Amino acid sequence: MGQQQLLLLIVGVVVVGLAVMAGVESFAENQRKFRQDLTVHLRNDIASKAQLWKMTPPLLGGGNVGTSDDFRAFTLNAIGLQESENHGGVEVLHRTEYACLKLFPNTDRLRIHALTTDCTDGSWWMGMDVRGVTPEDIT
Repeated sequence: MGQQQLLLLIVGVVVVGLAVMAGVESFAENQRKFRQDLTVHLRNDIASKAQLWKMTPPLLGGGNVGTSDDFRAFTLNAIGLQESENHGGVEVLHRTEYACLKLFPNTDRLRIHALTTDCTDGSWWMGMDVRGVTPEDIT
């Protein structure tokens, strides 16, 4: 092989290597965005199901007692999700493969914190409050 052919071969290998590295980086970035979007979806889904639970009469398994912003009796089991941990009814932890949500049912709202996937305290990066049963009550 001549020098020109070897140079073209080396340049071709470098270009293919750079393309593979860019593809791997792009895949990792898209996977991170997917996990964030899934966490937002799960958080919004829990908020809307909590509102539905609050509007449902107790006879049908709902929490329509007291004021519209009293979520103290709320549990994930009430909306068909499994609780990962429950610390004395004060906070509820829900883990999935992509998200970790911590819920704080209070007398004036249901607070939902999205944590990093390892569920470390103090790692929350997205919060939401449900203060009633209308769409405007989700902030």
